[in-house]
Amino acid sequence: MSVIRGVTAIGSAAASVARSSGAPDFTTTVVAPAVGAAIISATVVLVGLWVSGRRIEIARKRELFANAFEAAVGYREFAYAIRRRRHDQPAAERVRLSEAIRDTQQQLAFYSAWIGIESPRVARAYDALVTQTRQVAGKYMHDAWNDRAPRRDSEVNIPGGLDYSTLRPLEQMYLAAVRDHMSPWRPFLERRPG
Repeated sequence: MSVIRGVTAIGSAAASVARSSGAPDFTTTVVAPAVGAAIISATVVLVGLWVSGRRIEIARKRELFANAFEAAVGYREFAYAIRRRRHDQPAAERVRLSEAIRDTQQQLAFYSAWIGIESPRVARAYDALVTQTRQVAGKYMHDAWNDRAPRRDSEVNIPGGLDYSTLRPLEQMYLAAVRDHMSPWRPFLERRPG
């Protein structure tokens, strides 16, 4: 305790000597620049943390939106998978494909809900894409179940292929909504109708 009193007395004496001799004040010469440097350092650290957090948030959203798109495209693939099912195990193939379809539908619902929390505009675009995908791919899947399973390699081909071109405008609408949402100008872009 006496050491602290001694240091305080020395500091007070030095300050009064400095004032009486016309020397600059200790507070002005040492404390003010130190406080200024601390404020600048804290600002740099906070800006760095914000930039780092923003990058992590952008990466997380990119992954979410990409995985959601992958699930929508994956749903279409069942029209091919059903047509190419094994003919020698019809019951096992029905179970296998039905479970895979169920999992994909669960993913579509999950992503629809999650995107709805992130951005109502992106969610509207995603839901429109998923709804139309289910209609178009659902018809192809229905037809595939009604066809017999292929027994030869040549029967695996689908004459004329499957036409998903009607989904292209909805894909573009979803991707545009995602781009707008990821933009630094998002508050202005999301006010637009759509």
